[in-house]
Amino acid sequence: MYCSMNSILCACVLWICVMVSAAGKTKRNMYGDCVRVCHPHNPTWIKKMFRYCVTENECTYCKYYSCPELQQCKKRRLIIPPVPTLDRNCMSCPGTCVYGGKLYKRTDRFKAADDINECQCKNFGRVHCSRKKKPSLRKYCGI
Repeated sequence: MYCSMNSILCACVLWICVMVSAAGKTKRNMYGDCVRVCHPHNPTWIKKMFRYCVTENECTYCKYYSCPELQQCKKRRLIIPPVPTLDRNCMSCPGTCVYGGKLYKRTDRFKAADDINECQCKNFGRVHCSRKKKPSLRKYCGI
């Protein structure tokens, strides 16, 4: 499981997500480390979790990552509160981005959650990732 917080809690969150979906008669289930959601349903957003998904055929395979814990941010000599990310799921400091459960500074470059493409933290908390290659679904989901 790819979580920066307690893995057991993360596994439970995903299990609850899958169980709630099953109760709603949707086609969501686990596929390795991923939550699989098939057409016509859409992947679930989980509050305070970052989601990265790969689509293949009629299904979407998602991994969920915990948001970094932030209490306060420093800007020069001032201490300021964190602000919501663009998707409003995590909190970040001005001049930073949240991606894959980690906090990055503007202009930082890092591997995408698919471990193939590359990302960069841009202005206003935006993350731009290349889409040069599509990951192997089995490798991405740890199968």
